[in-house]
Amino acid sequence: MLNEWSSQIIISNIYAKLLNKKSIPYTFSDVPSDTQWYHLARGNTQVQVEVWQGSMEHGFNKLLKQGKIIDAGNHDAITREGWWYPAYVKPLCPGLPDWKALKKCSTIFSFDSVSEKGTFIRGPWGDDASRIRALKLNFNLLKVYHSDELWRILERFYAQKRPVVIINWTPNWATKYYKGEFITFPKYAPDCITNPKWGINPYYSHDCDYPLQGWLKKAAWFGLPKISECAFKILQQLNFNNPMIEELTEWSDKDKLTYKQAAQRWIDQNKTIWQKWLSTACPRA
Repeated sequence: MLNEWSSQIIISNIYAKLLNKKSIPYTFSDVPSDTQWYHLARGNTQVQVEVWQGSMEHGFNKLLKQGKIIDAGNHDAITREGWWYPAYVKPLCPGLPDWKALKKCSTIFSFDSVSEKGTFIRGPWGDDASRIRALKLNFNLLKVYHSDELWRILERFYAQKRPVVIINWTPNWATKYYKGEFITFPKYAPDCITNPKWGINPYYSHDCDYPLQGWLKKAAWFGLPKISECAFKILQQLNFNNPMIEELTEWSDKDKLTYKQAAQRWIDQNKTIWQKWLSTACPRA
């Protein structure tokens, strides 16, 4: 499946190129991240190369317990997702990066001079509406539908030194070129997402941060090993760390390579890595 952010699309294309080298047929499906579990559970799509703990852990664990997907292992990458602001905002909102500062200065993040609420710019994943409600934050949500939209907005606001708070994550290329910080919310725990009684608000879930050192997994539809054991084992071998993912996203988002071009560049430059993956996964295929 192809989702709405660059690294996932590029790594999916790299995986496809590896399948092709073993003469394994494949097709791509464009799947919104908020419906991916429905499609994976039914085998409509069979592989997810990037499962981020911060925004996807609950859906992943639910299907895993039901036996509808298989945990295909972790990437070496350590992830973080969260609310993020440029460094020039900090003097305008005393107390940052502590989340309580947002309660006093939310209006500086308004998109107009009329609204008394700030605007948080979110991606097509995660449940920040619940976080806003649970922590009683004076913010509206602006949803974008692809990571490219986030970077266009950030580029515009950054050039004008306008206050902005957006969803951001690592690893990606943006934090290399845009200086800023993540908001610090109450410390994450799995119960925060599933148990409203956990945390500082006894009535609502999501009264906490994203994981500060999250995992990045791969998932497969439970039937994939029966269809192609080699395809499943290649997925298990697929492994990217933080610098590798940052480089991939920089190629596409900053250098403007297409996703396919970025995938091909990686294949061309990393022959020893992927040849080892293939020889380990499918020595006789």
